[in-house]
Formats: sequence, C-alpha cells, structure tokens
Amino acid sequence: MRSLSARLLTALSILLIIALTITAVILDGVFRRAAEDSTAERLNTQLILLMSSAEIDAEGQFSMPETLPEARFMTPGSGLLGFVNNDENQIWKSESAVGMQDAKFDNNPIGQNSFSKRSYSEQDYFQQSLGVEWEIDTDKYQSFVFTTAESLEPYYAQLKTFRTRMFSWFAFLVVCLVAIQASLMRWILMPLRKIANEVSEIDQGKRDLLSADYPTELQGVTTNTNALIKAERSRMERYQNTLGNLAHSLKTPLAVIQATTESKEANKKVIFEQVKVMNDIVGYQLKRAATVGQVTLGLEPVSVSNVSSDIISALKKVYADKNLVFDNQVEPSVLFYGDKGDLTEVIGNLLDNACKWSKSTVSISAVSLAQNDKRSGLKVIIEDDGKGVTDSQKSIIMQRGKRADESTPGHGIGLSVVKEITQSYQGALQISDSTLGGAKFTALFSAF
Repeated sequence: MRSLSARLLTALSILLIIALTITAVILDGVFRRAAEDSTAERLNTQLILLMSSAEIDAEGQFSMPETLPEARFMTPGSGLLGFVNNDENQIWKSESAVGMQDAKFDNNPIGQNSFSKRSYSEQDYFQQSLGVEWEIDTDKYQSFVFTTAESLEPYYAQLKTFRTRMFSWFAFLVVCLVAIQASLMRWILMPLRKIANEVSEIDQGKRDLLSADYPTELQGVTTNTNALIKAERSRMERYQNTLGNLAHSLKTPLAVIQATTESKEANKKVIFEQVKVMNDIVGYQLKRAATVGQVTLGLEPVSVSNVSSDIISALKKVYADKNLVFDNQVEPSVLFYGDKGDLTEVIGNLLDNACKWSKSTVSISAVSLAQNDKRSGLKVIIEDDGKGVTDSQKSIIMQRGKRADESTPGHGIGLSVVKEITQSYQGALQISDSTLGGAKFTALFSAF
C-alpha cells in the first residue's frame, strides 16, 4: 500500500472498528445486566403477590385461591410460573406450570432472595426464590419457599432486537465516520498533493519555485526545497559566468603573449609572467565555479571568527611589507548559515581589496541578523584607511573586469564575485565611507 491517504484511512478505520466493537460489547453487557435486574424486580413483585394471596389455616394447611392477582399464573404456556415448597416437598404450583417438573430451589435463609437461571421442560427461565417463616399460631411457625419463574424467550427476543439495532446503527456510524475521515484526510493532505503538483510543474518548466502559502509543518520542506532549486540554478549560472569571466580575464594576457611572440625579440620573461597570470585566473575561476551559494540544508553553521582569523593570518604574510594592523572584531558566537567556501570568498576578496588600498589599518566586524525562527542572517563589515571610493567609482568597480585603478594588480572581478555571492543569499554588497578615512564594504546575507 503505497498511498499515504490509504494507509491513514485504513489505520483509522481499524482503530474505529476496534473502538466501536469494544463499545458494543460494553453496551451489550450493560443492557443484559439492566434486563436481568428488571426481570428480578418484576419476579420479586410476583412473589409478593403470591405471598399476599396465600392462606394457611390453624392446622398449617397451605392453600391458594382459584383466582390469582396475576392472570398469567392461571394460563398454561404463559411463561410465568409459580411454586411453593416447604422444607421437604413442593406443596403448590401454578396452573401455568402444569406438566412441568418440580421447581429446583436452594434452601434460602429466611428473608433472603435468590435470583438465578433454571431449566424446566428443556426451557430456560429466570427464577426468583424467597424463604419466609409463616406464623400459624402463637409461638408456632412454619417455613416456606415461594418461587416465581419467567421464561427467557422475551429476554432473548429483547436482547436480539437491541443487538440488531445497535449493530445496525454502529455499522451506519462506521460508514459515516469513514466517509468523514476520508474527506478530512483529503483536506488535510491537500498541501502534500499541492507540493507534488508544483514539483511536477517545476519539472515541466511551468513555474520557478514552490509557493509560500503552506502550513507551518511544511514550511521547512518547501523553504529548503526552494533553496536547493535556487542553488542549482545559481550553480548553472555560475558556470556560465565562469566561462564569461575566463574569456574576459584571459583576453589581456593572451594579447600580451601574442604581441610578445610577434615582436622581433620575444621576451620569455613576459611570456612566463602572462602564463602564470593565466594559470592563476583559471584556478581562481574554477574555485569560484565550485562555490555553492544559498544552500544551508545539511551544512553545519560556519564560525565567522575562524574564517576571518585564517584569512587575516594569510594576508599578513602577503602584505608583510606594508606592516598593516588588522582589527578583527568578530565575536566567536557569530555564525554563518551557508557554504564555508562562499563566506571565505567574500571575506577574502574584501579583505584583500582593503589591504591593497589601506595605509596602515584594516578592520573587520560581523553581527548576526535574526530574521526567522530557524536561522539568522549575517552582516560583515570591512573598512580601511585608504583613499576611499568616489561615488562615480562605486558603480564601476561592481562590474566584471572593471577596476578603480588600472595600475593596481588584479583582474577586476573580485567585487563582482562578492556581489554575486551575496545576491545568491538574497543579500547585497554595499559601499560607503569609513570612519577610518577609507572605504567601508558591507556584505549582507539574508536568512531564508
């Protein structure tokens, strides 16, 4: 059974049937007990009628009048029997008991009722017996046992009618409840069918992402699914951009090599330098293409402090001649929910850019941006005390292959890569003036 709806409906139907069966058994027991108690009270009333009709003379002779208060005692086959016994023998039985064997009774203590089931002439009866002590004369008593019995056929008929009606109603109730459960489950599982339909539409290219109007229990599934879809598309876009970046970045070194080889005196040193530049570009772009972007599913949070410390340690060696002071203000508690390679790429590019333009000091700080109940966003701020970035340069340096100063070493794609990564996390890269006197770069990563 592969259908989730069928499994739930089957399981709930089985539990419902079990619960109703237990309820039916309990109700049946309660009804039988109530019917038996009612019969016992009725037979006890008949006992009192018999005792009130009985006559005993001074000699102790027992007799009953020909006409009794209950007509069924005088009607053969009526199902109501009456007996009177003394200590040894039966001394009277009703006309309705003609042809039947003597009543079987226990030696009841005086004043005690006894209710039981008996069989007379292969028929079942409820029987009520009462032991009494009759005062015949002063200080002269005689013991009798009065017994009334009623056929179980009305009881069985009543029980059968009750059971038929009860199980008929229960069967109707089961059908109604199962139908209601089926309707409820269809309504409850509608979001799952909606997800399946939307995934099919995404596969067919009819929609881009799963919609957002899902119950809270499915928000995690839909959010992470959308993140995976975006990541896959971002990855494809990055590979396409990588080809463009490679073509753009390799154009200049190839032109230099071509010009050098066409000259009369080929400069091997220049060619070697350009080949090294090309090799660095290829390695960089391959690394960039491998970054993930916007995927948090299955990834542990990244410590921003550890990443920044590692990058600063490496940059101190690269820019040892400048004797830069790095002010790392990132707290160990600040976490990044994403791919570590993306965070490394962003901080590494921004810090490297700050080191190039800084005079003496580079500062980095980071704070968490709480935006939902599952994960937080991130703000990374990197500042330097260089000459800063003019308003006209801000839009230029964000473009691939563009640099604020063409004389400064680089490929002009670092900031564009940072911008692409932050945008893949639904964030942004902002440029402003720093209190240190130089530029201030703010990388924002939104929680999703």
